[in-house]
Amino acid sequence: MRERSDEVVSRADLPEIRTVDDLRRVLSRYGFPGDRERFEEEVAAAVGASPTHDFEGAAAVVRACRHRVLIRSSPEITAAIEEAHTAGVGT
Repeated sequence: MRERSDEVVSRADLPEIRTVDDLRRVLSRYGFPGDRERFEEEVAAAVGASPTHDFEGAAAVVRACRHRVLIRSSPEITAAIEEAHTAGVGT
């Protein structure tokens, strides 16, 4: 996995995330170090804890991880975080 730099990846730069394999590729390429591994661990734990007919827990992990990737690539959210840090919020 490559080291992610401080540069922001915009949503336009991200490939579409339609499948779990798409999400894995995005995490490997654009995620922070350890994101892909954490995703795999969370999905495995959710599947292991699920009844054989209900994988809602695993689906929730996939949705949450996809959402985190999209948030991290949002220029608006990145700007708001930078503004908050500059203003000393959260310190």
